[in-house]
Formats: sequence, structure tokens, C-alpha cells
Amino acid sequence: MPAYLVINAPNIEKNAIIVERKVLEALVARYSTPHFVQKEKQEGKTLHFTFLENKIILAYEI
Repeated sequence: MPAYLVINAPNIEKNAIIVERKVLEALVARYSTPHFVQKEKQEGKTLHFTFLENKIILAYEI
């Protein structure tokens, strides 16, 4: 599974961010690494991002 550097991640709850796969893909396509991810509405979410101590998040399907 690929890992992505966290530059800025607003709306964090309990050290986790949940976004749709298409959101991550769009961010990676535009910026190479996500500059931001948002957690607003939770329905239909497909990826779970977990913070690690080295400031890397892993994305995996839930």
C-alpha cells in the first residue's frame, strides 16, 4: 500500500482522517502528495488514513 506525506490535514478526529478514494487520487494527481484532506461528511467514504510517528499516513480501504 502506498504511503503519503502529510503536509496539512484539517478536520482531524482521533488522529484519523477518512476521505473518498477519488479525493486522494485527485490530490496525488495534482500535488504528488496531499496538501490537505478534509473530513466533513462520512457517508460513502472508502479510505482510512492513519497517522504514524514519522508524519506519514497509510491509506487503505475500509
